[in-house]
Amino acid sequence: MDIYKVNKTKISYIYLFICMFLQCFILKVYGVIDLQVLIIAFGLLLYCRNIRPIYSVNYSVSTVVLLAFLGYSFVVLLISDSPASFESFRLFRALVTSILLYFLFEVGRFDFYKVVNILIAIIAIHATIIVLELLFPSLKIIMASLGDFNKLTAPTRASGLLSSYDAAGAFLIIGIILSNAMYRLKSRAIYMYLILFFWISGFATGRTFMLIGTIFTVVVIWQYFVKTGLTIRKIVLGAVVSYFGYLVLTYALPLLMSTFLFTFYGEGLASNAAATGHDGYYVGSLSTLSSMTYVSSNLVGVIFGTGDRLVTSDIGYHKVIHTFGVLGLLFYIAYICSTYFYMKNKITSFEKRLIVLPILLLFIIYNVKMQVFLSRGFHEFYLIIILSLVNWRKNIDQGRLGTKFRE
Repeated sequence: MDIYKVNKTKISYIYLFICMFLQCFILKVYGVIDLQVLIIAFGLLLYCRNIRPIYSVNYSVSTVVLLAFLGYSFVVLLISDSPASFESFRLFRALVTSILLYFLFEVGRFDFYKVVNILIAIIAIHATIIVLELLFPSLKIIMASLGDFNKLTAPTRASGLLSSYDAAGAFLIIGIILSNAMYRLKSRAIYMYLILFFWISGFATGRTFMLIGTIFTVVVIWQYFVKTGLTIRKIVLGAVVSYFGYLVLTYALPLLMSTFLFTFYGEGLASNAAATGHDGYYVGSLSTLSSMTYVSSNLVGVIFGTGDRLVTSDIGYHKVIHTFGVLGLLFYIAYICSTYFYMKNKITSFEKRLIVLPILLLFIIYNVKMQVFLSRGFHEFYLIIILSLVNWRKNIDQGRLGTKFRE
């Protein structure tokens, strides 16, 4: 059967939904075999006769960077007293998925609109589970057992499909970015309501989302109401936003104020946290975060890393430098830059400004709080977006699919 006909069937996109869902949510067979790589490999078997022996020269640069980084990590771990093999496995997984995803979207020729809608649907499921976890706390135990989540749960917090509160919030912001893009492209009010839903559910993930997620949401809403004319739909949506915004702020404002004070003045407000019943939000202040930042006195360790995994710090940049040194951080930067330059001239400035650059900015910000670059889920979602966009644009230019984004 012709590949173009196959891609128009529902089965093709059901497979794509499962594939992308497993990039976000950790499921393992017997607790060992990761389904993430297996499902991509299965998709390549479906389309194997369409795989061409051509690998993009531009994309191969990012592959070479990852391969060099992986080799460098082996050297660092070999000479380390307590090697963190997990970090090398992370790089190996990123290398494998980057190659498999490249071929999947090269031969799949999926419609980018549908790919983004699938991503938004997955994040909407994630947001729904967050809400359900708040309403039915026993669900947290079930999700923890499925997702290998071993943190202490708090009654006022939820992480949805993910094993980290901060990661859960970051994915919701990705949902806000993609929903905003789809609204700009399709002008459907459902995307604005999804932005509101992602924003409200994100308050359960923690302080980082409260700040960063609200900034992204305010920018999107500001563009929506200010940059275009007034319509009945906007009046209705404005009323809905005002109502839910009032409800959220009524609940969250005392928490936000206390959280703000705690963040800057530290553990002295722990009793206040217990009194308000929001102790789940009061874990670590800026003083705690700053105490996680220290530089090794060993210059060789700073440049090349120690090879062991840092567990006493949440700061992503610090973790990378501790394990692989400044040189390792440069590998990370080189990889991100290589993927960006791969798609830079293949998509429009509108697409970069609306989708790619906001996501990269989000990663740069969140990497202060956690390790984002090449982490499971974030890395794969980023590649899915740029690879599907680049290949979709290529097929459009060749007259095979759809229509272009409007400027």
